[in-house]
Amino acid sequence: MLHPAAAGISDRSVCYLASGRPVIAQETGFSDFLPVGNGLLAFHDTDTAMEAINQLRTRYPHHRRLARGLAEDYFDSDKVLSQLLEKVGK
Repeated sequence: MLHPAAAGISDRSVCYLASGRPVIAQETGFSDFLPVGNGLLAFHDTDTAMEAINQLRTRYPHHRRLARGLAEDYFDSDKVLSQLLEKVGK
């Protein structure tokens, strides 16, 4: 688990994911840490942004469900804080 800023994802985007809303974000390297393509879609340019929008249009319920799951898997406070405490030795 990691802090959103470490992955290049805004706190607002994490809130959207947690509320079951898919996110389309400019790729800033977060795909090195987070799975993309389901619930969280990355774009590099206008063409890939349009592809992401079209994916949401055609499979919105799928992306909604997976957005929430991504937030639970990667940004759940219990998981993140547990790992943080392990690293600092408590």
